[in-house]
Amino acid sequence: MATYFGKVTKPFKGSSGELSVEQWNQLCQVFPESAWDTLLAELKKAQASGGATYAKLTLPVLPNAYQGIVGGYEAETVWILNGGASKWTAALPAETAAAVKEMGTKHKFPYVSPSCLSWDPAMVACLANLSTWALLEAAHTISPWLSGGPAAV
Repeated sequence: MATYFGKVTKPFKGSSGELSVEQWNQLCQVFPESAWDTLLAELKKAQASGGATYAKLTLPVLPNAYQGIVGGYEAETVWILNGGASKWTAALPAETAAAVKEMGTKHKFPYVSPSCLSWDPAMVACLANLSTWALLEAAHTISPWLSGGPAAV
């Protein structure tokens, strides 16, 4: 997410090559750097509440020729993450809550890499359920976009 705000602090290293911090930020930044701190503060506040980790922000869009973005307008954004969600965990059956706790100890659930393609079915099921719960918790924020058709977005 930091890339969208020009706030990457480590170079990118992938199978196709490397990008310096400056290159990566230049290629991906579409929101002002100053908005990153606002987003982080909102997400941290949501996570601290024990509820779903999400934030809704209206952000100015910067031009980015690499991304084909003209910029010069504002975009309504919603950022929904698989955060700690202690309220979700508390609502689980005891056996599932124990499994989630073990996943947290073993794999840092729910803060797992989305690029790992070999998670066991229990991990995938818990991540999917947490994601669904987070979307339902944020429904009042995103439902106007979903119900109004393309013009609402």
